[in-house]
Amino acid sequence: MKKNKFSRRHCLVILFGFLLYYFYTAAIPDGMNVILPQISSSNNLNYDVLLSFATIAGIISTVVVLQAFRCLSSLSQV
Repeated sequence: MKKNKFSRRHCLVILFGFLLYYFYTAAIPDGMNVILPQISSSNNLNYDVLLSFATIAGIISTVVVLQAFRCLSSLSQV
């Protein structure tokens, strides 16, 4: 059986992934709180409607990313 080696580089890659995740989760809600009110006021649109569209788009993008990950992971096992 081959021994798996978990080196310092692997830890750094995982740490970098966590940092990117936390940056992403901080940037998206802040951007939504700044951008959507500006779009709604400049285009005379309802803010609640824009927020609901953004929520639906977020759910759809999550489903698409999970399906793409499932597809790519099945290809890597071949």
